[in-house]
Amino acid sequence: MDSLFGLRLLSDAGYIVSMCPHLLDYKDKVDNLISNRDLLDKITGLSRKRSQKRAPRKTAVATTYSAANRELPSEFYRMLQEIGGVELKLIMEKPLTTSDLNRGLGRLSFPSDNLLSDFLSPEEQEHLENRREVPVVVVIEPSLEVSSLALKSWKMSKGLVHVVTGGWNRVAHSPNNRLQKKDIIQVWSFRTGTRLGMALVKVKIGEEETSGAGSQPPPSPTNF
Repeated sequence: MDSLFGLRLLSDAGYIVSMCPHLLDYKDKVDNLISNRDLLDKITGLSRKRSQKRAPRKTAVATTYSAANRELPSEFYRMLQEIGGVELKLIMEKPLTTSDLNRGLGRLSFPSDNLLSDFLSPEEQEHLENRREVPVVVVIEPSLEVSSLALKSWKMSKGLVHVVTGGWNRVAHSPNNRLQKKDIIQVWSFRTGTRLGMALVKVKIGEEETSGAGSQPPPSPTNF
């Protein structure tokens, strides 16, 4: 197929040369090129190799952080037992950004496309779709202090984004939590009765990163 295409191009070139008197000196060269099978194969093969070397188009790839081996720290596990928390799910793991810690914005955001688990009830989902906030009645902070926040959803150009508000500045800038940019945090969801709760676990960076020691695997909703 490549050879046939090359022959057609070279034949057209020969026709053009024949129609232009000032190019007659080159007609013989074109005829020789068409009749030279080895040279023709070399030209079409080179064209094929060049097309194969073209870099594929880059596609957008969402940045995610592996949480497959993460376990809830034992101190959080004990607190959940005390308050009767059930349906424990790891829903997000992310590094804190400048905007997450911006007092003027006052929210922790995470794109819905990056969620690790579905954690909303149908009623809560409906509330968010209608631009109403969902109360997060119990929030266990990194310092193990307990507070409450609120969950909202914003429609952005890149898709739906969940944001934790309603007091996030106090959590983010508490001296007991000591949250800083690039700290990696995990957001766990749970239920107390039917009400939504969250646990915010700080995963320290580098050599201080949390290990599996002293942690217990999340229990199943049926026995927790």
